[in-house]
Order: sequence, then C-alpha cells, then structure tokens
Amino acid sequence: MPEGITQKVRKAANDLGEFTMDRLEETIPVKTFKERRDAREAIRRLIQRNEIVPAGPDRYRYQAARREFSKRARMWRAMRIKGSFTQQDIVRLSGASRNHAEKYFRSLKKQGLVEVVARRGYEKGLYRLKDPDSVPLEHPKLIR
Repeated sequence: MPEGITQKVRKAANDLGEFTMDRLEETIPVKTFKERRDAREAIRRLIQRNEIVPAGPDRYRYQAARREFSKRARMWRAMRIKGSFTQQDIVRLSGASRNHAEKYFRSLKKQGLVEVVARRGYEKGLYRLKDPDSVPLEHPKLIR
C-alpha cells in the first residue's frame, strides 16, 4: 500500500526533531504542486491535533499523538484497578455519563463478569469483578 501524505509529513517531522515549517516542507518528498498543497494541509491538521507543537519562536517539533481510550475502556480499567466499586465511582473515574455506565454495568452483569456485593439504594450498590484473575485486559463488548 502506498504511503499517504500525512504519513510522509509525520515521518519527516519525526526525523527532523526540531524544525521550522520551511525546513519541514523542504524535507517532505513531494513531486507535484498538488502533493505540496496536500502536504501543507496535512501539516495544518497535525498542528490542530497537537502532533506538531511549538518549540520556540518559529520552531516546531513532532509529538506523537496520545492514544485516547474509549469511555468503556476507561470504565473497565477503573473497575480492574479498584476491585470493588459503585457505579458513581466508575462514572467519576472514567468521565462516562451515568446512563452510559448503567448500560455497561447491566451488560457486564449479563456476561457474568460483575456481581453485586451489597445493595445500598439506587445506584449505590457495591460491585466487584466476579473473578479478577481471569477477566480480559481489553474491555468486554456491550451486550444488550
């Protein structure tokens, strides 16, 4: 599969370390005017995504994009770390909405991965993973 222009820009920026925009544009292997225009657009997108960040006056550097975890992945990680937890704990730790967490808890109970340890009123039940040693590292899919 041919390398896309955004990948070419990322590679050039990463190889240069710290650079000026002119130096980056010179380094990108482009053959046509359209490729140069596309490269400039790719640079703008990478700046918007904070993959290319300012490093001083008229100087920039490449910063690899951080991987964002989904809400479900953040909830699952919080459950695995905490051991026992309430829905409110998971909402607070993961940034997910209460409704989203409620649906995910329901799905995990159906799959037999989470059990209720103690009931303490609406949404205040204490939960835990049924078998913490055998649960998958990746978050389970939602079952409706």
